[in-house]
Amino acid sequence: MSIEDTMGDHPLTAFELKVKEKIASVPSPFDELTRKEDEEEKTGEVQARLAGLIEKARFTPAQKTCFELAYREGFSNQMIADRLGIAIRNVRRLKRSIIRALKQVYECQRVKTQADACQMTRKQRLAAALRYGERLSEKEIAQRLGISVRGVINLLSRVRKKLILKNISRNV
Repeated sequence: MSIEDTMGDHPLTAFELKVKEKIASVPSPFDELTRKEDEEEKTGEVQARLAGLIEKARFTPAQKTCFELAYREGFSNQMIADRLGIAIRNVRRLKRSIIRALKQVYECQRVKTQADACQMTRKQRLAAALRYGERLSEKEIAQRLGISVRGVINLLSRVRKKLILKNISRNV
């Protein structure tokens, strides 16, 4: 079976076939533009999410400086230590504490989102929002709700059980 030329009846040579395949495989300028726009949009979304996490992480001034130098400027641990006038081991500790704080904020947001989707009482939703949304302590939640600390602990325990049951039922 031969591939015919679009202009006539004679079959294409091997060279012509290779040229035609190469031309067909090259992305068009439109494809390149849309791919770049998609990448920029995704990068913008990631940057916006990261900015939200950083804002909610409540970094100390040292953590903020270390974050900027390490993750935005690309400085090495030694360069950060020299700039901040601290030991390299303290830079490593700062970076670990930054990652830990970002993970905690991300987890709180995830739990809060799941809590919003669960069937909970108004008080349970409020306790979950205060604990995981505003990151208040059990004592602060107790003061806001006008109940005992033990009551808050029990309330949050029921919230966690509902979240766990929801996750289990969703995975089954």
